[in-house]
Amino acid sequence: MQRTKSSLAGLLSIFVLVLLISFVYHLPAGWVFKQMNLQSQLPKNLHLSEPQGTLWQGQTQLTFSPSAQSVFSAKLEWQLSPWSLLMLQPNLAMSLDNAQGGSKWNIATGLLDQSRIEVSDLNGMWQLTAFQAFLPNSVRGLGELKGQVGLLQLGLVWDVQTGWLASINGSAQFSQADFLGANIPQLKVEPALKNKQVELSLDGGGPGWKLSGSSLMGPKAFQHNLKIQADNAQSMPDWIDLVMRKKTPVLATLVQKGRW
Repeated sequence: MQRTKSSLAGLLSIFVLVLLISFVYHLPAGWVFKQMNLQSQLPKNLHLSEPQGTLWQGQTQLTFSPSAQSVFSAKLEWQLSPWSLLMLQPNLAMSLDNAQGGSKWNIATGLLDQSRIEVSDLNGMWQLTAFQAFLPNSVRGLGELKGQVGLLQLGLVWDVQTGWLASINGSAQFSQADFLGANIPQLKVEPALKNKQVELSLDGGGPGWKLSGSSLMGPKAFQHNLKIQADNAQSMPDWIDLVMRKKTPVLATLVQKGRW
């Protein structure tokens, strides 16, 4: 009789455990969003709507509206590794897609220690028009962004306590880019951390001319130090006078400092 009761108790425990695992595994994404009150923790111009799927794998519509005249909208998908959660190091595989391009990346942090957030393996391809909405109102009216950009193995570590980067790496490669009238057929940008500032090394150009230099960006200030060297006066880009200073018929520079 005692053995029968023990067997029944064991079976009941297994049933409850399976039921609990099944419940957690099938947690609806919408219910999780609501319980976390996720929307209230986001900036007012960033919205997540129509969540589908589960806590472990699902999707939502992301909308970013920096102003009434500009909107960026894309589908955000995620996949959460249960094993990483058990190891107290949650790891999310994420992707963002719309008609103008898409990206994939991983994001990880500690469950008990969330002082650092790591983004890794960020890859993707986008039409530059997708980022028009992110430009300030005073700049957006000057023209439309054109061309495309490929994101290659970008990664960063964000230090929550300092509110700034602890590291950054990877590269972005632009093709037939038109930055509000400045046309650059090919451009490679590589970020690195230098004296707590993000240094963007630029290398590119077009037929008969080469662009090189760097831009430093910190939490409050920036500094540009760029130059264009042409083979001859005829191959110097015609947009130079709009954004740079001509030193000679074959050399133009941009040296600028400022604060955000």
